[in-house]
Amino acid sequence: MATNEKIVLYVDPTAASRGDGSQKTPFRSLETALAASRDLLCDATAVDVTLSLAGGTHLCYNTLSLDGDAQNPDSTLLIEGVAGKTVITAARPFDASLFEKVEGNLYAAHVAGMRAFRHLYVDGKIATLAHAGGRFTDDEDIRFIRFDRTHDAKDETRDARPSCKLYLGMDLVKPLVGDRTSGRVNVSCEYHGEYEWGYNIMHINAVDLDDTALYEENGEKELCVACYFPKPEYRNFSVPAGHEAGLGQAGGYHLKTRSYFLSNAKAFCNREGFYYYDVTREVVYYYTEGDISTHTFACGKLDQLFACRRVRNLTFRGVTFTGTDNMRLSLGFHAGGQASSSMGDFPTQAAFYSWDACGLTFEDCRFEQLAAEGIRLRGRVDRFTVKDCTFREIGSSAIRAASPKMCKLDEEDGNADVRIENNLLEGIAREYPDSPAIMLTSSRRVVITRNTIRDCAYTGISIGWSWSYKSWAHDVGINLDEIEISRNYITDYMRNLCDGGAIYTLGGNAPKTDHNLYNRCFENVVVMNKRTGSGRGVCLMGIYYDGSSSNWLSRNNVVVAQSLGADPDEENPGYTERFLHTFRERRRRSLYYFCQDAGVYGANNWSYNISNEDCYLIRPRKTDLIPLNIETHYCTMGEVEDIVPEEEKDAVLREKMPEGLSFEERLHEKRKRAAARDVINRNMTYVYTWDALPDEAATLITAAGAAGAHADLDELKADRY
Repeated sequence: MATNEKIVLYVDPTAASRGDGSQKTPFRSLETALAASRDLLCDATAVDVTLSLAGGTHLCYNTLSLDGDAQNPDSTLLIEGVAGKTVITAARPFDASLFEKVEGNLYAAHVAGMRAFRHLYVDGKIATLAHAGGRFTDDEDIRFIRFDRTHDAKDETRDARPSCKLYLGMDLVKPLVGDRTSGRVNVSCEYHGEYEWGYNIMHINAVDLDDTALYEENGEKELCVACYFPKPEYRNFSVPAGHEAGLGQAGGYHLKTRSYFLSNAKAFCNREGFYYYDVTREVVYYYTEGDISTHTFACGKLDQLFACRRVRNLTFRGVTFTGTDNMRLSLGFHAGGQASSSMGDFPTQAAFYSWDACGLTFEDCRFEQLAAEGIRLRGRVDRFTVKDCTFREIGSSAIRAASPKMCKLDEEDGNADVRIENNLLEGIAREYPDSPAIMLTSSRRVVITRNTIRDCAYTGISIGWSWSYKSWAHDVGINLDEIEISRNYITDYMRNLCDGGAIYTLGGNAPKTDHNLYNRCFENVVVMNKRTGSGRGVCLMGIYYDGSSSNWLSRNNVVVAQSLGADPDEENPGYTERFLHTFRERRRRSLYYFCQDAGVYGANNWSYNISNEDCYLIRPRKTDLIPLNIETHYCTMGEVEDIVPEEEKDAVLREKMPEGLSFEERLHEKRKRAAARDVINRNMTYVYTWDALPDEAATLITAAGAAGAHADLDELKADRY
């Protein structure tokens, strides 16, 4: 077999501008080097090209591109840097001397001539966009919607939705209107709101100070004011409200009690490290009580560092990716569904984006301080590897190879031969809290192993993309096949949203009569601690087989439930009691009234043919733990009456069922019809105190995860609440 010719091109950002790519006179820009490599890769003679990037900052003024259509299929390209020193960025620096004091501790800099941007980088890190109210569900200043969209304070008989308005806290809105006390005021800011598994970003364009509503309940009082939104955004407002026909996605949840905050307005730029960019005037504002001249500043210039098509045989090694932007959110809106699917697709802003990829590898790379995705692939993906990489402070998913099409693995869509190994992911989904840290849709022959995921807003690993059981052969119309998820360590997940898990699967993979276990999930360690679900313990799982998931073998997994939701001075109440208390307080009128398999190993919504074997459930306090059942566990009779909305009660009463059943019995029957089937639990070990921890479980805990980022058993024992 012939050996490809080896060609090395050198790139140094400090070199002279007319280099030829040799070691003596390297190229100055990566863009020039890529253009030279494209010519070589398209030659009829196969070559192995290496772009050797010197340490330093390689600033991208334009999105870099590669197109594999004309490439020799036997040629390869390696882009290699000096690990930890070679940085590819689109964050364009500007001098701190541009800032002038406006008033108090607020400074302003005129940055004319730069592309409009959303993200400001201060000292190499994404600064905090000015906001009012708590951004995360564990913030002290977290706010909740007090009235549903149907409420109209001016006329209680009128439906407020056609007006495209919501009633929001007057104290948050007040800075936007200044000294005005009456009338309708035009404003500009963003509304950020969460619901169960999704997230919305919309723009408020007006406030009516004459249209107020007083919330008064359980000793709480809050004056709210009518805020108006653009009709196109409001019509796609993704609060799952099945009872609000034609306005929002289905799902049956109400807006009331959802958390929200306001953002992106100069009026909110009043705390240390806050910034705001006025797109019209090209002025950036920054608030600091310190010496502003001691900081370095840069603005995001590009939504994508690389935008490729059908890349072939491409490897990155020892490169740091940073400095992207996401102006789309400032100009448009985000009507987020599950896994950050918005308007039929997932985010495309990324450090590396490609439509179709074959033979793509990232080794020993760093992805840090990114506005949206780290690696984003769609279309057909083959032989994709991410190994020994670090992802920190990522706006959306760290790794996503996903198409919105369901059960679609063919020549145009889906993933095959994927390996994601020994990576550290932390601080994930900062901008899109509904994004999983790792997401793959329809896939075959996948290994996700020895990764550490900590501090992510939503699910850790999400795989599969279908909510239906499969009535045809498992190797036709594939959702998932030959999947291995093993030895991962996941903690501090579901920081913002709920109805997800550390490991979350979707979709049927074979007919119900096919009991073969084609996919494996083993030796993973999940820690549900006080930061998981912000300590609320609502609708989250350790390992969650949802949406008709099937044909999974779950073995030797460990889930540590660190007194989830419990008072530190009391013994743990039963899970059902905690669950009901949570939803009475925070999810009034929510339809999510049933609990799922003690919140640890979940199989729900028509899932089938799943075997949990030799797994460990660790609870460091005594608890009246509900044993796992073959079917989903439900609240006992009479416990749900006060939190089931009237609309759901009507639906229960209308459904055809045997005669003579009480309302509670009919309710349970309705939910059981969606329960899992043929889910078997064998040899499950429940541990109530750390002193009783089996040696086998201790070994699994300390071995899982990426090298140098394993769980510390002593820290776990101390991390109680």
